[in-house]
Amino acid sequence: MLSEKIRLCRKQAGLSQEELADQLEVSRQAISKWEMGQSAPDPEKIVRMSELFGISTDELLKAQPAPSAPPAPQPQTLRHAGKVYIIDINNRKLSAFDTFELETVGFGAKGEATVLGGGQTGQTVRVPVCGLYGIGKGFLGLKRRTLLGMYATMEDARKELEQIAQTGGERASYQLRYACRMDGVRIAEE
Repeated sequence: MLSEKIRLCRKQAGLSQEELADQLEVSRQAISKWEMGQSAPDPEKIVRMSELFGISTDELLKAQPAPSAPPAPQPQTLRHAGKVYIIDINNRKLSAFDTFELETVGFGAKGEATVLGGGQTGQTVRVPVCGLYGIGKGFLGLKRRTLLGMYATMEDARKELEQIAQTGGERASYQLRYACRMDGVRIAEE
């Protein structure tokens, strides 16, 4: 059933109803109605969903079960012996951290996406698949997790983490080398 497929694929993609609605330029209530079988998406939205979920429209529309997603990978963590001052891809010093995590993001394992609206629709572009986070202490000693960089491939992210691990000294600094340029994107703390 289409309603069940939409719900399963959305959850496997790690999207909330609100996030899927934003991607499809519809209301969250429309997504809810589709998932409850109270209404159905128009053909254009079915095509866009199949692209977002990485499946064919046939797979989305047919009654066979939705493809099962592999279990979500756990973040890779590096605990450094000392603090490392990170300098981002734009030469901005972010902060000092002693713990670093790599975590996949929901853009797909291939590091590619198809532009759905605006610009050149249908154009394939590289998008990040992994984020590097620095873990440190913030205000009043509370844990602070800061996004340091985004990576087009997991291989690039692992190389970066290996380079950070080799950085020596109690108060060393490290310039990110493999991160994607994210012009116009503000990197913020969580």
